[in-house]
Amino acid sequence: MEIVTIGLDLAKSVFQVHAIDGDGDVVVRKALRRAQVRRFFKQTPPCLVGMEACGTSHFWARELTKLGQDVRQMPPAYVKPYVKRQKNDMADTEAICEAAQRSTMRFVTPKIAARAKADPPIALARRTEFWSARPMARVELSQVCKSFGAATILRDIDLTIADGEFVVFVGPSGCGKSTLLRIIAGLEAPSQGEIRLDGEVANDASPSERGMAMVFQSYALYPHMTVFENMAFALKLAKTPRKAIENAVHAAAAILNIEALLDRRPKALSGGQRQRVAIGRAIVRQPRVFLFDEPLSNLDAALRVHMRYEFAKLHETLKTTMIYVTHDQVEAMTLADRIVVLSQGNIAQVGAPLELYQRPDNLFVAGFIGSPRINLLAGEVVAAGPTEAAVRLTSGEVIRVEVDASRARPGERVTLGVRPEHFEIGGGANALSATVRFVELLGSTSYAYGVLSGSDEELTAQLAADAAVRAGQSLRLGVRPDTALLFDPAGEAYRRPRAGQSQAA
Repeated sequence: MEIVTIGLDLAKSVFQVHAIDGDGDVVVRKALRRAQVRRFFKQTPPCLVGMEACGTSHFWARELTKLGQDVRQMPPAYVKPYVKRQKNDMADTEAICEAAQRSTMRFVTPKIAARAKADPPIALARRTEFWSARPMARVELSQVCKSFGAATILRDIDLTIADGEFVVFVGPSGCGKSTLLRIIAGLEAPSQGEIRLDGEVANDASPSERGMAMVFQSYALYPHMTVFENMAFALKLAKTPRKAIENAVHAAAAILNIEALLDRRPKALSGGQRQRVAIGRAIVRQPRVFLFDEPLSNLDAALRVHMRYEFAKLHETLKTTMIYVTHDQVEAMTLADRIVVLSQGNIAQVGAPLELYQRPDNLFVAGFIGSPRINLLAGEVVAAGPTEAAVRLTSGEVIRVEVDASRARPGERVTLGVRPEHFEIGGGANALSATVRFVELLGSTSYAYGVLSGSDEELTAQLAADAAVRAGQSLRLGVRPDTALLFDPAGEAYRRPRAGQSQAA
């Protein structure tokens, strides 16, 4: 059985064909033009084909592991017809897979086999990859700033996003989250600072050179094209072979469960279906990074819940780096490996969802993360120590909080934070009184909205679904010292020992 390697001389459009016997010796060397190569393949059994200069043999060695075979235990030879055409186009990956499974296929050399086993896959033509090998996608931002005239939108953004991580930018309107996403995509240039992709500075790289795919809030589908044509459009522009386009589109459609919609036009689709088509158009390009700019904003509440699940499943399937922008903290908590909270162009805090929920760094993060919103009550320090503080509220009641309040001083103005689900009905020694004004019944749970007794400060408490509470009723609400939060006059949190941290969220 022979192994054939093809190298493509782009300048001369000439294929260099080498026929190699089972011992690795070159038997024939000749230059063939494309028509001759086509005739050559008609007369030659399936074989390993690739570009010598790009390390394709190494790549195909690595690809064997996808077939469930151990490269080290295979005889030194293998594979299937693979053709690299001019402008780095790919052809007939389906035929390659069939040939790779044949027992008569040989591998390249033991040296290449060992290297392929040890190293990650080599990415060849990035724009037209349709295999599962995924290039690294580490994104680093260093001192990134952005100004539009005299208005400063982003200030000294330092952030590292690991390969395969799902990171969500969240914050109120105008905080700079979409601008930051556009800077990463290359659609906006930073006023200063560096953007690095896998360690290489990418400030001057065009959007197409960064290998990213962006999904917009408005879907941006071509109304005169079918779903298939919308998803295939970028690949056609790249002159990708027809068979490779079909394989890529059908694979993406299968992931998104839209195979039955490929012949429809956008006007015949629901909002959720259009969003999946927009995502599929990004998937077929096999990008290094997916960028999502508030993709669920146009959908109704029920569909948003379903699409959150779809995004989580998509990330689990593709395991690609994803950066997602939203103003909805529920989406952020549901989807993210890490959340980046932005406020007025600055990063307020970065962390895992529960870390931000249970241990916010400041008042802004505490108030933004969590639904219903955290209760923030004004108070005054009565006593402070390294493990506990006592705070007198405007109602006169004293609440103990388990935090490191070593830097607090008696008489200092502070803010007590208690999440609605952390109140205990019935109270106790560490409790406050509230008057109920309205009760919201949601079936699985209830929320009582009221005011702190002797004050006009509003608060919310989560109740059991069958709690017999009515408007006008007075409630005694216990506060667990290990779940309450405390903030200094500048809005910075007093830290709480992790051992005492509540696991409820």
